[in-house]
Amino acid sequence: MKHNIVIRPEKHRDFKDIVSPVLRSFKEGTDYSDGTDIVALI
Repeated sequence: MKHNIVIRPEKHRDFKDIVSPVLRSFKEGTDYSDGTDIVALI
């Protein structure tokens, strides 16, 4: 199955959609992070 994927620079309106799963994955997905400063890391 072939899908067309478009990679583009993020826009300001994308921030909430990007940061939510990132913070959730670090807070809930690992014992190695307290969930702080993850956005700065990424």
